[in-house]
Amino acid sequence: MHIAFIDIVPFDYNHNFIKNICLGGTQALTAQLCKNLAKNKIKITHYGVREKEYILDNVNYRKIDNILSIEEDYEFIIFTALANDLSYKMKEKFKKTKFILWTHGNRLNSNEINNIDHLFNNIIFVSDYARKKNIDLFDNENKLITIKNFLVFDDDMINKYYDLDLFNLKDNNIISYIGNVSKGLYNLNYIIPNLRKHIKKFKIQIFSEPHFYLPTKSNTVSEDKILLNISNFDEVIFFKKTGKEEMCNLLEKSNIFISPNTFNESFCLSLIEAMFMELKCVTTNRSAIPETANKYAVYTPTLNPTDDNKQTEINLDQFIENIYITNENYFKNEKEIKEQKQYVFNKYHPKKILKKWLDFFTNY
Repeated sequence: MHIAFIDIVPFDYNHNFIKNICLGGTQALTAQLCKNLAKNKIKITHYGVREKEYILDNVNYRKIDNILSIEEDYEFIIFTALANDLSYKMKEKFKKTKFILWTHGNRLNSNEINNIDHLFNNIIFVSDYARKKNIDLFDNENKLITIKNFLVFDDDMINKYYDLDLFNLKDNNIISYIGNVSKGLYNLNYIIPNLRKHIKKFKIQIFSEPHFYLPTKSNTVSEDKILLNISNFDEVIFFKKTGKEEMCNLLEKSNIFISPNTFNESFCLSLIEAMFMELKCVTTNRSAIPETANKYAVYTPTLNPTDDNKQTEINLDQFIENIYITNENYFKNEKEIKEQKQYVFNKYHPKKILKKWLDFFTNY
């Protein structure tokens, strides 16, 4: 079996990609999935926007520019994002190949549904929540499949942290935020100064995606100002382009993970990373987050600045209260913290999710 992955992102992989990027993200997920499939004697070619071509861990990494000129047959071609023009050209060239869209978003663009329906044999979503959000767009809902994301740690890291008693390494008052800062930008700007009313001394570690950290420009002038303001808070430490192993070393002592996001999450990969590292998670009850974390997170009603401002402020105050209470009670909940770690290990272990992918391909 020969499978091609099409990664249309402006990012090149290096030889230690999984260990050298601090966040999961589509790119890291795809790289890890390709590697795991290749271990199961499946031929994998990974096309992307990269400077050079090479073979690593039995995965053939190629420039996407060359895909239409290569004479090879693929049983499956998997796109990690929509690319209509390229997709149609490839559909014409690879007539016998099954085309799959592996989407990490929530609601697909309704204006694109005719194209998606025509181009792709199946659409794979990363949560049941995301799948249900799109059922009404398709006549045949059987085309829509859920295969959840997985813990993007290599085997050595999983074994190391599964065996390590992280609970007894924790310090109080060390709060971590992992992900694109813009998702919770406005809320972080409110939460941090107001948390001082509850906790006199605390630290917030922000692990931000490589393309979104100071002094890189954000989307708007107002966001730039808020980013600068957050970076100047005494409690905040930005970790820029932090490697996965370095991030985990810093998470060893952190006891609280916060996700005050205003975006709808289709899965929230950073959530399961934090849960596995034995951080108690304070988050919102929006989108796929309750499905991902189950009973192991502390939930607050949605935090969205576009909602009623007074209600948003009430919810933000509740979020701050939840951080305070969770921090105070962390060391009283060892059993639950250990349970959540086991929950992630059992449900989102790469080998468990790999089996679902293998079943999908072999039973097609």
